[in-house]
Amino acid sequence: SAATTLSGIPTWQGLLKWSLENQKQYDRYLNRTAVKKIDPDDLRFLEEFMDSMHVDVKHVIESCLVYLSLNNRLKPRLNVSEIDPRIKISKEEENNKSTILVYLRRKEWGSIRYPLQAMRVLGDMISSIDMSIEFIKLGGLNVMHAWVIDDDDDDDDDDYHHHDDGKNSSSSSSS
Repeated sequence: SAATTLSGIPTWQGLLKWSLENQKQYDRYLNRTAVKKIDPDDLRFLEEFMDSMHVDVKHVIESCLVYLSLNNRLKPRLNVSEIDPRIKISKEEENNKSTILVYLRRKEWGSIRYPLQAMRVLGDMISSIDMSIEFIKLGGLNVMHAWVIDDDDDDDDDDYHHHDDGKNSSSSSSS
């Protein structure tokens, strides 16, 4: 069969080799002779190759949104009837805090482990108008809004909080 890497991922060289081996079949087709049905192993190789060379942007967007939704204490709603079964979810415990990890369907695409990582990936993925629309349809604005309004910090940083306790009045009284 065709050349693959040690991890079993098809390579461009493998596709070239496969193409050259099957050139005779193509030549027969041009001469209007009978074309044989594609071998199941060859079909599997071509499908695997094409899948490994194409990043499913919608899947990545959905995976990032699932991660951000599950790891936000407000649990914002996504507009999906069910989570894509190709998205693998696991729970990790560290320092008495649990985090939900999301693994993309292709191992080489990696996993989503941190909120900032998910947001950066989303930024890259929704740069086209079509994917921006998909982001909105999936409930991306709900998820981003939840991250903006969620205040998980216990400290009272004046840059982010305003407390009017009467002691720090902005108007001065004259006597």
